[in-house]
Amino acid sequence: MGSPVESHATIPMPASAARATLDSCGRVTGGTFASGTAIDPFTQYSYRVYASRTSCSQARAVARAWGKVTNIDGGAPLHATVEGFACVRRSYAQVRPVARCTQGRAIVTLERAPAVPTIVNFTQFEIRPTVISEGASNSLYSLRWSSWGGATASARGRGSEGVTGHYKTYHLALRAFDIGMCRGLRVYTRLSLLDTDSGRRTLQMLHCTVGQYF
Repeated sequence: MGSPVESHATIPMPASAARATLDSCGRVTGGTFASGTAIDPFTQYSYRVYASRTSCSQARAVARAWGKVTNIDGGAPLHATVEGFACVRRSYAQVRPVARCTQGRAIVTLERAPAVPTIVNFTQFEIRPTVISEGASNSLYSLRWSSWGGATASARGRGSEGVTGHYKTYHLALRAFDIGMCRGLRVYTRLSLLDTDSGRRTLQMLHCTVGQYF
């Protein structure tokens, strides 16, 4: 896949836009999910969103629409109209702000933000996986995540371990933490497991296995 020709020319910002007060509307992240919770890392986007003279819900909708048409797995246009807003990319370079979108006097500004961490689940990257495979017999399943995306992600669910005919299942509380890199993506690299039936705690490493089996 060829890389676009990089342009460092910036788009002049109108004086009225410079004077506008921007409200912080949080972070928007997304991408294409290949199947279930598995994400295509080449389409992942993450922006900090700011709005002036429009609602944060509208601004976040503009950010999601812009992310879908300008993800890095394909041609990234300099101009696009999304959700009724005319958006202009500042450049192809990794700069802030990424884009400025206008509709009349309303302004939405998008700045690049760190992508939400994923978990390496054997051969794919996942967000909020319901199952984490640990081999032929061991797995964590029925996972329900109460938090995701920060320094720590938390879940509750079930676990199984053992060999054929001698399985043990248990209830668990799980924390994913220690963000690192795998194939250029931010990932949680450690799991802290609490067997809530017995009180036993274990710590596991999540290795960067994506791409090793192809």
